[in-house]
Amino acid sequence: MFFPVKKIKLVKTLVVSLIIPLFLFSCDVEETLNSLTNTKKRTCFFSSFDFTPIDSPKPSIAEVFRESNWKEEICKCFSCPSRFVIILVDKTVSFSSSFSLKVATQITNSINPGDVVEVINFSSYKGSYTNVYSQMFFEPPLDKLEDCIKIKHLYFIKEHHLTRFIKQKNFFKELLKEDIEKNSPSIPKTQILLTLAEISEIINDIKNECSNSRIVLIIISDMLENGDAISFYSKGGIYIPANFQPLLDRIKKEKLLANLKDVDVYILGLGYLKNKTIPEKQLIRLKAFWKSYFENTQADIAGIGAPLYPFSIK
Repeated sequence: MFFPVKKIKLVKTLVVSLIIPLFLFSCDVEETLNSLTNTKKRTCFFSSFDFTPIDSPKPSIAEVFRESNWKEEICKCFSCPSRFVIILVDKTVSFSSSFSLKVATQITNSINPGDVVEVINFSSYKGSYTNVYSQMFFEPPLDKLEDCIKIKHLYFIKEHHLTRFIKQKNFFKELLKEDIEKNSPSIPKTQILLTLAEISEIINDIKNECSNSRIVLIIISDMLENGDAISFYSKGGIYIPANFQPLLDRIKKEKLLANLKDVDVYILGLGYLKNKTIPEKQLIRLKAFWKSYFENTQADIAGIGAPLYPFSIK
């Protein structure tokens, strides 16, 4: 099962190919998009992947999997991962190369074997709004593979398990850094609230499908909402009121309060300004507002970076 998508606009620039020494993980885009848009059909993570050996003198891994009916065996074991990681990247913010690298490194270091990671870009309806940028299924835990794949050439998989995982993480770090750094700051609005409301529908579908999977939501954004319901911009500057309860009431009235029950939320980039500093009082209020918002969504606020988060992402 990939993430079921209802309203999110998908683009066919889906990046799922990983070139690594032993395997070439490639994905048929049309098949993946079909599975993404079909919320009723359960789709295995590996159902659209092709394992192809690259320049190896050992037995063909493709042949090994054909011998063992690998799709059926793997799908039984990995129909639901232990952890989903959803990364939202705000495309209206001009993040520096240094910031992008630090954040990409921090997130990549937190990835565990078997994680399913999805990167979604967002801005506003007048921009690209929400686009799926990449989806990746990381090398499963070795003990899971041992329990799952009963084949005579299992040593072929085990021997370079860690190497494959490291290669995947290095590839992903570069992919994510490039995505964070590329932006469209000319887009006039940043609809964070609307994006979170949409994403919460996807998350609830995941919960229904994989009730035991942990869900981590990482938001890379300055968190300066500039939407139709509320805006933190006023008279050419940034303004967050000391009493923001009326804003929260308006969010609820406009049905923009996401349902993120039991989701671990990290914010990276809060109050980020590339060439200037947000006033301390406004930054304190901004942080307090989002803490209150996510408490109302029933999410678990795991960490807020203003702009960088000084601890490890779990």
